[in-house]
Amino acid sequence: MAIEKKATVHWEGRGKQGKGQISTETGALSSYPYGFASRFEGDKRGTNPEELLGAAHAACFAMAFSFTCDKAGLETKVVDAKALNGFSDFSPFEGKKLRGWPVATIKAGTIIAKDGKIVGKRNGHYLPREARKTAADLEWLRRAV
Repeated sequence: MAIEKKATVHWEGRGKQGKGQISTETGALSSYPYGFASRFEGDKRGTNPEELLGAAHAACFAMAFSFTCDKAGLETKVVDAKALNGFSDFSPFEGKKLRGWPVATIKAGTIIAKDGKIVGKRNGHYLPREARKTAADLEWLRRAV
């Protein structure tokens, strides 16, 4: 069963002078303002895509963390999550063609996995889960992208 949630954006005007409104299907946001000033100049009278993505990331993390704890037999009473999303006017990869796959996992500033092998101190519990095996199993991902 696929669950789809929708959001709409209405924009009027040109570039910096334009103004937008964001609404969600649930009504959590209803014609909420956004524009150049709230995105690039720190105006707190509106929102911006980075703030909304940050909220979505934090919400997903908190819920996933609670479910993972529950599966491990640990009770979660309160989970507070924060996400920092932003953008920059430069990239260290600008002008470069990148191709590859992540080769290291860093946790709290320490490399814990490198080239597919665990190299850091082992702590925590392994929680097995069923692997997705077929393209049909990934249909939900195709719809999401």
